[in-house]
Amino acid sequence: MGAVCMSLEQTGLGTGIRYADIQALNLYWSQVRLLYSCFEAPVRASDSSVFAHEMPGGQYTNLMFQASQLGLGQQWAGESLTEVSFRAWC
Repeated sequence: MGAVCMSLEQTGLGTGIRYADIQALNLYWSQVRLLYSCFEAPVRASDSSVFAHEMPGGQYTNLMFQASQLGLGQQWAGESLTEVSFRAWC
């Protein structure tokens, strides 16, 4: 959110949200995430493969966890595309 707001400030589309307010929100949410980190999936960055498999985030992380528990973590790319094929079949 901060990157979008700050990039728009130099245009006629500025949001009017102060940088200090955005930073305060970022700090708050980074602290909240620490409290819930034990429940998070090991996905730490966005993944553009969502355009290929079109899975919702919760389904994606659940299937990724299950694949890793079954020892299929190295095959995750193929497994997520198999999910796409299965949904097309249904």
